[in-house]
Formats: sequence, structure tokens, C-alpha cells
Amino acid sequence: SWFFLAFSFPLLLMSGIFLPFFYYWRKKYLKGVQELLEGNHWAHWQYEIDEWRRYAELEWKRTRKKSITLPIGIFFGGIVIAYLYGWESEKMKIAIPILGGLAVVGGSLTYAFGRSTYVKSLKQPGEVFIGGRGIYFNGTYTTWDMVGARLGAVKIKEGEPSILEVDVVYSGRGSRTQEVRIPIPKGREPEAQEIVGKLTAAR
Repeated sequence: SWFFLAFSFPLLLMSGIFLPFFYYWRKKYLKGVQELLEGNHWAHWQYEIDEWRRYAELEWKRTRKKSITLPIGIFFGGIVIAYLYGWESEKMKIAIPILGGLAVVGGSLTYAFGRSTYVKSLKQPGEVFIGGRGIYFNGTYTTWDMVGARLGAVKIKEGEPSILEVDVVYSGRGSRTQEVRIPIPKGREPEAQEIVGKLTAAR
């Protein structure tokens, strides 16, 4: 029927556009991982159990803090935006509980995901491969070698353990930054400094 054709044609058109795109990027993703694992990398770090546990505890502490600051930011940020748009008291009576609910959900999801990651991290030490086009860290591949992505800030934060921070910025409708935090094994600090220089030069 005409109704069926009118409904299905846009879906078929979108599938024809996006499926090849996703197939291409999936293939590129797998190729990037394979290249890193097969030797096309600048660094391959593995961790002692104690230093990996220190890293896991550090990240879990940051996540717990974020699970509190994120909902506060969502709630008060929404209130400020509503105020700037001149919302009346009646609208605010509706907006406040909605913002409160979003804040609770955001904080709860952050805590739950962080807790799951923390428990998983304690089971065995991770490892990382760092290359010129991406990072394969603890089973997750992050690349800036794709449309709409670029390298952001690259720096080292001193501590126990020291952390190599790599920001990947994704542009589109606005922009989003993914922060990859990699613990630096003891004795690998000079190598980490070299990586910072290489990645900074590649930006």
C-alpha cells in the first residue's frame, strides 16, 4: 500500500546510507586494533598487581566524586538556563522535579558504571598499546583517526601512579571530549614523556 511504501522508504534510504558507513568504520576499528597488537605501536605497557590496584582505587575515587558533582551540575545548570530564558513560576514547578530526576538518574548511572568498572579492574591487571592513530587500553580501542575526531590535550599528571591523559575531541552538533587516563608503570616515565611529545606533534 502507499502507506507502507511511504513509511518504509525513508527507513530503507537511511539503511542504505548508514549501514555501509558503519561497516566501513567497524572494519577500520578492527584494523586499528590489529595493527597495534601486531607491533605498530609506540609503547606496550603491562602492570604489576599493586600498581594496577592503586590505579583502580584512584579511578574509583574520581568516579564516586563525579557521581555527586555531575547531578549537582545537571540540576543547577538547568535552573540557571531556565532562569535566563525567563521561565515563570508555573513552569519552574514542573521543571524542578524533572531536573531533580535527571540529576538522580545521571548520578546513579555514573556510580553504577564506575562500580562495575572498578570491580572488573580488580580481577586482573590491564595492559595498553599506544600508537600514532589510537590507544588500545584494557580491551577498549580509542582512535582519533576518523571523521569528526581529533587529538586534544596530551599531558602527564604526577602521582602514585602518574597518569598519561589523552583527550580525544569529537565534533558534530557541539563537541564532546573523551578523556583516556592511562597509568604509567614505574620506570616508564621517560617513555611516557616521549609519547607526549609525539602525540602533541601529531595534533
